[in-house]
Amino acid sequence: QDRLMGDDLIVDTDSTTTIRLPAAIFRDYQFQVDCKLSAPAATAPDPPAGKKVNSTGHAIQFQVLTEKPNDHISWDASAPIIANDNGRKRLLSQLADFRRVFPPNVCYPHIIPLDEVVCLKTFHREDQPLIDLFLNKSQTARLERLWSKHRFVSKFPIVENEYLPLFIGFVTQDQPKELVKFFEDKRPTFQRWADDFERDFKNAGPAQLDQLIEFASLAYRRPLRANESDGLKSLYQALRAKDVPHEDAFRSLIARVLMSPSFLLHLENVPIASKPAPVNDWELASRLSFFLWSSMPDKELRELAESKRLHDPQVLAAQASRMLKDDRVRSLAIEFGTQMIHVRQFDRFSEKNEKLFPAFDSALRTAMYEESILTFQDLFQSNRTAGQL
Repeated sequence: QDRLMGDDLIVDTDSTTTIRLPAAIFRDYQFQVDCKLSAPAATAPDPPAGKKVNSTGHAIQFQVLTEKPNDHISWDASAPIIANDNGRKRLLSQLADFRRVFPPNVCYPHIIPLDEVVCLKTFHREDQPLIDLFLNKSQTARLERLWSKHRFVSKFPIVENEYLPLFIGFVTQDQPKELVKFFEDKRPTFQRWADDFERDFKNAGPAQLDQLIEFASLAYRRPLRANESDGLKSLYQALRAKDVPHEDAFRSLIARVLMSPSFLLHLENVPIASKPAPVNDWELASRLSFFLWSSMPDKELRELAESKRLHDPQVLAAQASRMLKDDRVRSLAIEFGTQMIHVRQFDRFSEKNEKLFPAFDSALRTAMYEESILTFQDLFQSNRTAGQL
């Protein structure tokens, strides 16, 4: 507990002391507080037998605030730290241990040279401490895959090989012959790296084209017909034959997929002679997914459609139940529920007179709309009756 001793106020650590000061009296004065750790009393009794005294030292942070702090006071880098000798040594040692976890270079934002021509490097990698201290095997493997993808994006082996002559010209000016020879001997190595990358980049083309065909299948929400996949491949080959770069050719193929009516529209097979006919499994998967989720079928729906099992009434009911439990059913609450009661996009409604209705602000408008959405989402996910509305 707080207690007065002369002109000093002695308080416990991990505590807050409130002092009320009349503003009228202290208006023209500066409020100043000195804080220090109290030394152990000379007359302090010896500790009980078998109990050790904490002699490792202490370090505390002291703050003067004009408002009452909340229950979760955090470390404030601007507040002073008060410590005795042992406490200061202990704190500095702990801070040093923390800094050793992170390599110094990650503390600087411009680790990638801004002048890559002169500096030669177009990327910098120093994540070994991250791998050693934090990542498991699967996370490390994912990091390696990301760096491999980065290599295809940045093409740094080719860029470095192109910049090498200019780099040598800068770093060997007025330098001994030994240094010039050292960098000149690097030319075959950089050329080999560039050639290896060119080979890998070229060999990756067919696999990337297969992935684009798979992407088109996802976009069309069904397997591609033979003429569709052949058409995409023929377009790619035709563009490459005109010396269009690989990336530009791929960009054209993606544009063609996203401009296709099969992506933009919900196309279905037209029954013969206008007679009613059941939709196929792929069409049923799209109908179900876009009705419940307002989005494309997920992997499980696609697998059932491919195996032609989605038409089974029990399978279809199980999928509908699964999808209703998913949080993506929020789309059904918005697109069906809020439209049914004519409050769709109520969060954008701004026609209320703010003078007549001052409490109707943006926060209330958003909350009212969210309440409507959550009401319908609960109705669907809990299988409630429409009468409960």
